[in-house]
Amino acid sequence: MKEKYKMSMLPVFLIVSGYININKDRFNDKRGTTMKYAAVGCWDYKKENGGIAVVAVDENTGHLSLLKKYCTNVNVGSTPAFDGKDTIYFIDETANMDYAPYGGGGGGYVYAARIDRESGELTILNKVRSLGTNPCYCALDQERKHLLVVHHTSSSHNVTKLVRKENGEIDAEILYDDASVLLFDLNPDGSIGKALDYHIHPQNGLRHTLLHSIYEFKGLFLTSDKGQDRIYSYRISDGKIELLDSLEVGKFTACRYMSFHPTLNIAYGTNEKKQYINVYHIEPETGKLALIKDEFIFEDSEYSRFNAKFATDCIVTPNGRYLYVALAAFSGEDRIVTMDLDQEGMPTYRHYNVIQGKCPKALAMSEDGRYLYACNAVSGDISVYQILENGDLLFKENVKIPCGASLRFL
Repeated sequence: MKEKYKMSMLPVFLIVSGYININKDRFNDKRGTTMKYAAVGCWDYKKENGGIAVVAVDENTGHLSLLKKYCTNVNVGSTPAFDGKDTIYFIDETANMDYAPYGGGGGGYVYAARIDRESGELTILNKVRSLGTNPCYCALDQERKHLLVVHHTSSSHNVTKLVRKENGEIDAEILYDDASVLLFDLNPDGSIGKALDYHIHPQNGLRHTLLHSIYEFKGLFLTSDKGQDRIYSYRISDGKIELLDSLEVGKFTACRYMSFHPTLNIAYGTNEKKQYINVYHIEPETGKLALIKDEFIFEDSEYSRFNAKFATDCIVTPNGRYLYVALAAFSGEDRIVTMDLDQEGMPTYRHYNVIQGKCPKALAMSEDGRYLYACNAVSGDISVYQILENGDLLFKENVKIPCGASLRFL
């Protein structure tokens, strides 16, 4: 049965039961265009204030207003996938399925939901098991017929099994959860169908495989492996996942998220344990990957002083001229770094802005490239910046979105 959440249709709304309804007329511009919406993924380990928040977007000012939160017991750490029409897909990053034996195991879930363009109401189409522990990111193929889901797993999820070796000696073997990429079929109504295929990335000695993100790029899919310090490329063919290439980024870098140049076959990657941006070249026909540059995200004089910071996310402007990198700090100030991109897509550090929030887990940008958003998961707000003509950022406001960790325009 489809789970449906209804919103009040009063013209002016009140703060009720922990969510905010608003007067939608203020978001219709002078030309009478329909309201713009966005989905915010909310990350909460306690699974009390997580879920998906629907927000109204004022395209003229960049302002966000929270309409309603859904599925607050779901841990949505990554940016929802969007089919470009009215359907979004998001994950519940957990190791434990509902009613798991002995209270644990079985993996997380993937949700499909549809937004009503008139009311902003979100309808849950269905929820399926992801079939792996800690699903952390999902991506759609170009035809919107399949959904891929990657699983972060954890080095703490293990079992000990007794085994008898070939020489007869009895020993204990430690087994870990599979770090997998799952391919799901999509039904004609946009709901999630059956699992079609999977690919398992094996563990490698003491370095645990931690798949952290997945993106579609010109018919390919790219995944970051934070544990093995690698990125992978895949292709989907006849309902099967084909691994094309594997590239080691650098030992103990913990590669994290990626963003793509709008016209070049270039990707930019952040690292959780190294303070620089990776620049990758991607061959769309073969999936061949190459690391072509590392660029520090600090001025040289600052590196030793601020080495407690790490890059969480990055994003490129639609004109391909500027790259923004979010930095989270174990202590002290968080930042957004502005980098200039040359005609070949190579970045150069320019300067930084101090973020008016804590722990910018993800960045988002308006489709026209006028506004940048930093999703501050710890402080529970989204910082809004206007992007000036020269790429500088002008802080506008902080919008309170409890546990808001990602943002997808719909």
